[in-house]
Amino acid sequence: MLFSKYLGLNVFLEIGTSKGTHEFKFGLLLACLFGAILIPPYFEGQALFDVVWKVGFSLVLLAAMYSVTGRHTYLIPSAFLLVPTFSTVWLDHFSANNHMAFYLDNLTSIAFLGFICFHLFRHILNAKTVTTNVIYASMCVYLMLGLIWAGIYANIHLFYGAAFVSTSGLDMDGVASYKVMGFFTYYSMITMSTLGYGDIVPVNKVAQAWASVQAMVGQFYIAVIMARLVSLHARDGASAP
Repeated sequence: MLFSKYLGLNVFLEIGTSKGTHEFKFGLLLACLFGAILIPPYFEGQALFDVVWKVGFSLVLLAAMYSVTGRHTYLIPSAFLLVPTFSTVWLDHFSANNHMAFYLDNLTSIAFLGFICFHLFRHILNAKTVTTNVIYASMCVYLMLGLIWAGIYANIHLFYGAAFVSTSGLDMDGVASYKVMGFFTYYSMITMSTLGYGDIVPVNKVAQAWASVQAMVGQFYIAVIMARLVSLHARDGASAP
């Protein structure tokens, strides 16, 4: 009985670490990304809001780290980047809205998520066929790019001061740092999708440059990924008996 349980656990772990599939890894990361984006707004205005956001983002970091397990080439540098990233996330929480802690939190998060995006993007381009694995990975990269740019916008806004303004009357300079990240996560996602409601506007030249680059990256990413998936699917169809 004990042996069967142990064997079952080994099989489960192999599903997560199999070099050929990784569906469990990327599916877990995708679920954590959606959770980190969708759950915190329900706690807006409550004392738990920052804790919920930090916990959700911490789970994203751990799931991202788990997604590169099995590849020692990526595991060591990702672990090296994860430690300061995880530390600054919670340093910002306990630093009583210290701007330097918030700035460092964003920098380390950008570096770590950027490295994970590089790993996943290579995995997508090296794929030989369209699988659930590839689809999960492509969605993860898209959402992580949104979070990376949210951190960039937040640091620009902090460094230059009033780099973004709200046309809806919201005072973006008088809110806590964790609330600012909520605004810029929203702004980043709608900018990357070129949706643009116009309720948050970049007024600083640096902010405008990064926003225009993100819009281009978002469109090129979708074009490249769609072309890759379609070509893989067409090749699979042509090789099928």
